[in-house]
Amino acid sequence: MPDPQQDTAWIDEDPFLDESYDWRSLPADRQAQFKKHFRIQEPQRDTFDIPDPDIQHKDFKTTLAKMLDDPGVRREMAEKDPRFGARYEADCIEDAVHHFRKANPDYRKTSKNERMLMKYLSDKYLDGRIYTSDRAAMELYRLGRWTAASLQEAYSAGLAAGSLDVPEGRARELSTVERREVIAVLQALGPISAVERFVEIAMSGLPQFSDARQVMRWRANHPEVANDSALFVFRHYHPEIQATEITAMLPELQATHPLWTVALIEQFYGHWQTRYLMATLPKANADDEPVDLESLSDVEVEKLWALARVEALKHR
Repeated sequence: MPDPQQDTAWIDEDPFLDESYDWRSLPADRQAQFKKHFRIQEPQRDTFDIPDPDIQHKDFKTTLAKMLDDPGVRREMAEKDPRFGARYEADCIEDAVHHFRKANPDYRKTSKNERMLMKYLSDKYLDGRIYTSDRAAMELYRLGRWTAASLQEAYSAGLAAGSLDVPEGRARELSTVERREVIAVLQALGPISAVERFVEIAMSGLPQFSDARQVMRWRANHPEVANDSALFVFRHYHPEIQATEITAMLPELQATHPLWTVALIEQFYGHWQTRYLMATLPKANADDEPVDLESLSDVEVEKLWALARVEALKHR
């Protein structure tokens, strides 16, 4: 059991404390100790007593704070008081930004990103009218379009279009113009230069390495951009390969090879295509009679011809 005298030792140690001290300024636990130590008896309050102004003020502030936490009360006050209404709008605008940032910790707060998000929302909801950022946010809020969800929509669209700044060390999507630039590099300088340009754009700068080990380590730590760049260049380096075949090949490639190069995809595709064509070609008759080419569709003839080309390449 704690010693009661120890509980009130702090009173004896403080020379400024006596029974005339305003004990109401003390913490709640020490108020009880103080009153017990000096044998202070609080008078029983009568219904007709004059309320304590300090207690009344604190109760009012507490009640008002709780009321202002209620969105309905705040909306009603905003409608009745223009000054409070302006502050309420600003708070709601900031609240939407806060929830958006909380849901997207990787979002970079740059002037470019702010401009691109505002442009997307203005084009979609404000008929492309040009406002300052603050005015645009206010107009969108009044239309019910300044929400965390609408900001998320704009952000996702910007990432997909490759028009936003991303955190350092993280790859971003390439825009349509940037993809055409990589294709131009491929046509002029070949696949290796095209892959390098893809990585340079996606990473906002080409990583610098002092030796081959650093290159290998970087590729291992950034498989997404390494694979995306290799696949993009492969697609445009081999226009003769149908997109449907590449789509069909990808699940097996992803399951068996975690890190790609253009050369690896080319090699994998050669072996995969043979199995794919054999599986999709019409089977021979049970008595091994030759397949009637006249009975094949154009697609089946094309597949047979492609298989013949593959087999011919193997025996060169």
